[in-house]
Amino acid sequence: QLIEQLDLKPEYKSIWGTTVFSPNQKKLKVNFRGLDKQEGVPSSYSSKRIDFDNMLLQEAKKHPAITVIEECELKDAEKVADGYLLQPKGNQTKIHANLLVLASGSNSPFAQKIGGLHREAQHFGLGIRGYFKGISQLEDENCSELFFLKELLPGGLYICPMGNDYYNVNIVMRSDVAIKK
Repeated sequence: QLIEQLDLKPEYKSIWGTTVFSPNQKKLKVNFRGLDKQEGVPSSYSSKRIDFDNMLLQEAKKHPAITVIEECELKDAEKVADGYLLQPKGNQTKIHANLLVLASGSNSPFAQKIGGLHREAQHFGLGIRGYFKGISQLEDENCSELFFLKELLPGGLYICPMGNDYYNVNIVMRSDVAIKK
């Protein structure tokens, strides 16, 4: 039901495959058609992160078993036997949650403490994302493109079309390599 709504929203774009370019400009096309669980329904969509996060939040608010607490900055969070204990900033009332959804990013102390995320530069990627309008000359407007460029190895450049003529452009490289550059 939610997937069907994405095709109706102009900020979402169905993605049917990707083209991968090697440093010597050879390419490999990967078609997602046939991998879809339901015929004619894409296995992938692209959108701005803020649009996707907002859609998930609005859907969560509709569910009777979910309590959404907004405008609440956390001071601390800890894993306890039956869920999570949360300490809001400026409030002494602790909140108990059976399930905790964090959207604070991989640099968040909560991702490291609660999620157990510990980064080692040689096993962690550094990405820079930007949204651009009106990029032309993609091979297929419903496919993403991944470029492995000599200057970025072991990383690359990723371009993915989104709705409303926007494109998600990412440069990704291993953190230890980025630090040296």
